[in-house]
Amino acid sequence: MFRSKGQASLIDILILATAISIFLIYGTFLTSNLQISMFQQSFESIYSQGVVVNVLNFYTDYNGADGKQIRNISFNDLVGLYYCGAITDKNAIESKLSDIVRNEVPQKYSFIYYITNTPDPNTDTPYNITAWNKQPSVCGKAIALASYMNAFACPDGNTIVVTHVFGMWPEWVSYPERC
Repeated sequence: MFRSKGQASLIDILILATAISIFLIYGTFLTSNLQISMFQQSFESIYSQGVVVNVLNFYTDYNGADGKQIRNISFNDLVGLYYCGAITDKNAIESKLSDIVRNEVPQKYSFIYYITNTPDPNTDTPYNITAWNKQPSVCGKAIALASYMNAFACPDGNTIVVTHVFGMWPEWVSYPERC
């Protein structure tokens, strides 16, 4: 009827381990939701200031299949892909973005989103935030952004520059001096 001291210690350890596991899982959940909330608030703040999100430039050293070096990818209204310079291989860029989103990102990061200027039918927001794992298609209409997004508006009033996206692919990031 009575447990030995050794049995009680083992049960205590199991209870403690379970409690720690639950705490860690819950803490991760809360942190993730906080990151998403901060990301949404950041974008809402930019949008509410009247900044027209017209062009988002990304720079990459990726060589297209046509042999031309792709240097600049512009996202007009964050919907249609437009290419700068002598870039002609649209499929090569979309293929590269698709590879990154489908293969590299999900293994490293939990919350990846794309933003378009399409109104969200479920809310009053003038933009749409959708999780990549629900809508993984690239289709030339959006760019993957992580929940940690640091952006600012260039003086021209219609360029948003992303200065940090989870610290990944620095060659893809347009820095302030590029304004």
